[in-house]
Amino acid sequence: MNLLADWQWEWVAGAVAALLILCGVIKWLNENKQHEINQTINEDIQIQLIRLNTEQVATNIINAKKTNQLEKELEESKEEAELCLLQLHQVQEELEHYFLLSQDLQQKVDNTAEAVDLLPDDKIQKITNLRTRLATLIHRNNKKDMQIELLVNHQRKALLRASSALKRARHKQNPLIETKEEIAFL
Repeated sequence: MNLLADWQWEWVAGAVAALLILCGVIKWLNENKQHEINQTINEDIQIQLIRLNTEQVATNIINAKKTNQLEKELEESKEEAELCLLQLHQVQEELEHYFLLSQDLQQKVDNTAEAVDLLPDDKIQKITNLRTRLATLIHRNNKKDMQIELLVNHQRKALLRASSALKRARHKQNPLIETKEEIAFL
């Protein structure tokens, strides 16, 4: 007893063959679709990598320009600080010169006062006039001393400002480094 007739067996065999072919086609389509998806993903990844590399290059260029600008500002600040320090030394030397001159004049005034006591009245009058003139000169000298002191204070403040600018420029350039040179300079 044969359950199925021959034509039915042929029909089942044909259906099974069609199903196998259909499964193969579906498998091929899935593989092809997976390949397309993988290719699209790879292309997207490559586009993102190119975009990231482009952004990194742009950032590097910007950072290089900033670094060059900071180095230029740092060099200018160093030069300004050196100039201020040189001017401060010059002012200090001038102040010392005027101080010594003032002491010398005071010694001469003291010596003159002792000699005046031994002179006749007409000579005393001349000496009094000379004392007045000398006092005026000393007063002018003291004014110059005060002006020099003001200039020294101004130069000191300028040096401090330059030092601060230098420190800020160094901090902008590399905020983590604080060298012994900076500490010694300040």
